Formats: sequence, C-alpha cells, structure tokens
Amino acid sequence: MLSSTEYPGSPLSTPSSVMPPTSSRLPPAPARRRKGRAVVVLSALGLAGVAAVLAAPLSAQSSSPSANAFAEAALGLSRLHEKAAWTASGAALLTVTPRLSIGGSGTVVLGSHSLPGSTPGNDLELRMAFGGLAGQLALLRRDDRTVWVRLLAGAGNAKMDLAVVGTQIASDNFGVVVPEVGATLRLVGPIHLGGALGYRATFGVEDLPGLAPSDLRGLSARVLVAVHRF
Repeated sequence: MLSSTEYPGSPLSTPSSVMPPTSSRLPPAPARRRKGRAVVVLSALGLAGVAAVLAAPLSAQSSSPSANAFAEAALGLSRLHEKAAWTASGAALLTVTPRLSIGGSGTVVLGSHSLPGSTPGNDLELRMAFGGLAGQLALLRRDDRTVWVRLLAGAGNAKMDLAVVGTQIASDNFGVVVPEVGATLRLVGPIHLGGALGYRATFGVEDLPGLAPSDLRGLSARVLVAVHRF
C-alpha cells in the first residue's frame, strides 16, 4: 500500500512514489514539456521514414496503381473531460492491398487542458498523448474521392500538473482504441484533403486523482492533409 503525502494548498493527496521527495530532483516543467514534444515529433518522423523506405519496393513490385504509401497530418477537436480540446495528429500508412492500408498513428492534445481544483487557486492542468497501430479499409472509391474506415489500437499517457507552480503530481499510462470514419478528395497531384469523425475509447486509467476512464473518452473531428507516394 502506497503512503500518501498531503501538500498545503493542494487539492490532492498523491502517492509518495509519484511525487518526488524534493523539488531539487524534479526537472523544470518547461524542460519536461519540451522532452515530451520531442518524443512525439521523433516518433512521427520515424513512422514517416519507415513508410518512405518501404514504399519504394512496394511501388516497384506491384503492378496495381493503388499500391502506395501515404503520410498524413491533421488538426482536430475532441471532447476531453466534458470540454473541447484541440489536437494534432500524424499518421504514416502503407497500402498492402487495393483496399487495405496499415501503419502507425499518433495524437497529442495541444497545450494543457485546465481542470478545476477543489479550492480557488489550485487548478490543475492535464496533458495527454496517444498512438499505436492503425488499419484503414477503403469502403468506396469514385474518381478522386475515397470513403474509408480506420481503427487505431495502442496506448497513451496522461499527466496532471499543479497549474500555479507547474509541478507534476500524477502520471498514468492507459490503453486506447479509436474507430474512425472519413473521406478524402485528391486536390492536385499526390495531395489529398479530407475529414474524419471518430470516438476515443480509453481503459486502464487508475492513477489520475479525480479522473475516471470516461473523462478521457470522447468524440473527435479532424481535418487532414495527406500526401500519397505512388
């Protein structure tokens, strides 16, 4: 059983194994945020690099014009703890059959999401990101338009900070599944514009005080730009 430590002015009691014993051992909040963003960027670049490397042999060996790799960037709105939050996402997928594509996708909530504290002046900030494997199935193709469904299955991480000092007080990993339906339209050359609607389902959220798994679940809407390589 983890012991708890009370912090004056804090609305929460947190496990001592989560809260560092002294502030001198905790890196500055901006440094932690920069490190998290760097991991997300490097992961997205890695996925795009894998897609680009594997696309060449697929294009050379396949006689089907639909065999390709594509990278995607999107800006979206999603429900998070009963509020709307801006998100940014990226994906890299390979077409393995004329209708099926597989790859990876990741999403990060932009900035921090404010949560009310139990007393004035003790508000919290929630930061979240998730990613995993993605499979996309083309349901309908007509001219330059495609209607598709996608399923992402993976994991995510959420962190809670005390807004007034920026000190992290809790962090938890969780599982995530995101079914999505979308459509894209080819604008010019390899560039496609589209949109998607989905639902983020989370499970295994246990170590975020005051939050339940349902608080991290919600509908999402995205506007995306994709670049296909034939």
